[in-house]
Amino acid sequence: MLRTRWIKVVSDLWSHRTRTLIVALAVAVGVYAVGTLMAAQALLLREFHSDRNEARLPSAIIVANPPFDAKLAERVAETPGVDGAEGRESINARVITGPESSRDLEIIGVQDFNEMQVEKFNLVAGAWPAQKDEIVVEWMGLPWIGAKIGDRITVELSDDTRKELVITGTAHNPQYPSPDVVGFTTGFISPKTMEYLGQKPEFNTMLIHIDSAVENEPPDPAVVRALVQEVEDRIERTGREILSTTIVGKSIIESVVNTAVMILTMFGWVILLLSAFLVINTISALIAQQVNQIGIMKLVGASRAQMILMYITMVLVYGIIAFTIGIPLAVLTARFLMTNLVEGMVNVRSDSYAVPLSIYAVMVAIGVLIPVVAGLFPVLQGTRITTYAALNDAGIHADAGYSSKRITGWALGRCCTATAGRHGRRELGHQQCSSAAPRRQRKQPVPGLWRSREQRNCRPDPPGGTLAAARRPLRGCDQCNGG
Repeated sequence: MLRTRWIKVVSDLWSHRTRTLIVALAVAVGVYAVGTLMAAQALLLREFHSDRNEARLPSAIIVANPPFDAKLAERVAETPGVDGAEGRESINARVITGPESSRDLEIIGVQDFNEMQVEKFNLVAGAWPAQKDEIVVEWMGLPWIGAKIGDRITVELSDDTRKELVITGTAHNPQYPSPDVVGFTTGFISPKTMEYLGQKPEFNTMLIHIDSAVENEPPDPAVVRALVQEVEDRIERTGREILSTTIVGKSIIESVVNTAVMILTMFGWVILLLSAFLVINTISALIAQQVNQIGIMKLVGASRAQMILMYITMVLVYGIIAFTIGIPLAVLTARFLMTNLVEGMVNVRSDSYAVPLSIYAVMVAIGVLIPVVAGLFPVLQGTRITTYAALNDAGIHADAGYSSKRITGWALGRCCTATAGRHGRRELGHQQCSSAAPRRQRKQPVPGLWRSREQRNCRPDPPGGTLAAARRPLRGCDQCNGG
């Protein structure tokens, strides 16, 4: 069976259920806002790094002339510290999408789609090109050029030559975001298709991959530069010239995402802070309404610690209701943002939408701690009030209502009856029940300052004694008649 104080907590929550719901919803909005952004950020960064790690993106890009074959890339891969090297060829072209419209297309030549070592392209749908007039298009670029698998597209090269290619499938290239962001898409061809387009089956770009000592972070730039210098020396010893070298650092996409999420998270914390102020105001108003009840509880033996625990439990219920509402909505919203906004903008293919347990723990902590911390100060202040102040200054003399005064009177009557029974008299011998302050001696009336009832019924002489003969008492008053 519940104890009396817990019945009071349940009664207060239920009798003021509108207030309970408003406060819980205010906290839930804060939990929802912060939780949604934290969950979306966790999902995005996890899937973003998973895509890039699986693709083994290059740490350095070296462009050489004249072009080289696949055997040179194999020898470079044997360099100590280099974890992968592969040659690639890029061709800038345009896809004809209408009589006067076209889309930019970067065509990448790959030696063997089944043995890619650096910058791997994962096949999404269809098949890799096997014939000379076939191409695989990046999965986000296919709708961007207005085509589908099996369509024949017209490609215009830099020398205005036009060739027709059949789309055999789609692949994922995490190197670039959405075509709407960068303004172009990529396609992938075999050496046979390179010859069909008028190119030699050789490569002018060397991609080098170096493993990082820190997970989800690019390798140390100093280490990369030292290895790149060694690779350049090896390439130059073959009689080729180094045209350009690029050290690939942290992706700009990740920086943009982190900045955007940080700004949005700040707004979420502002909303949560505002909800905390609402909790403070609500608890302060509740304590002010129940000052006389606090006095009664102290009068019948309740300690301050018990009352603090009782009101903090009430605040804790607000938090439990809040995160019960806010967490499911935050998780669903984070998944919705990933599937309908983030994946299409950043070019991420998610393997899982499971939110990490640490994010759940943070949302629960926010929902519980924010209301409790916000309500702690008004609870501590309200329970400090003395029994005398609660029952007299703030309770009985306040406009507390008829029922509250009846409860207070009943409690005083019980306390006085118990005191009278112990001392054998029916007088207010208990200091907390009397009108005097506890543990303080009652002030005695000053002689001559107070008049009795009989004295108040007398008509005294006016100053000067001009009507002394006309003085007559209304009732018998010994002090007036004899005085």
